[in-house]
Amino acid sequence: MATMKVIVAEIEKDIEVKEIEINENIYDGLEEIAEGNVESITIWNDVVLWINMDLQTDGSAFNFHLTEKLRIRSQDEYEPKVSIIGNAVFTGTDEDGEPVGLTEDEIKAVMSNFIDRKTYHQFTRK
Repeated sequence: MATMKVIVAEIEKDIEVKEIEINENIYDGLEEIAEGNVESITIWNDVVLWINMDLQTDGSAFNFHLTEKLRIRSQDEYEPKVSIIGNAVFTGTDEDGEPVGLTEDEIKAVMSNFIDRKTYHQFTRK
């Protein structure tokens, strides 16, 4: 049995790096965390966010916003663009788009984009 490093964002818990066990199907582990069938959102390069799309419209608990950074009166502001509902998992992907563990550099990059627990800086307006 193998493991891989991921970043888990569970509702109302600290965001943390975890090693999850890989059984025969990696999606089983992702779906267990997300509490249902997962779909991916590309975050950047080979990093994706796995969420349960069924929860996005059913009124489940809010997790965090993917935001756009704006410069207003010489200050950075973060405007919500997408709300993530339910638990979520960040992973890397291989050349076929299949989930793989995150590298240390990817972990640092993802964690540094959390402005606070409820705000993930995803987009930048040019």
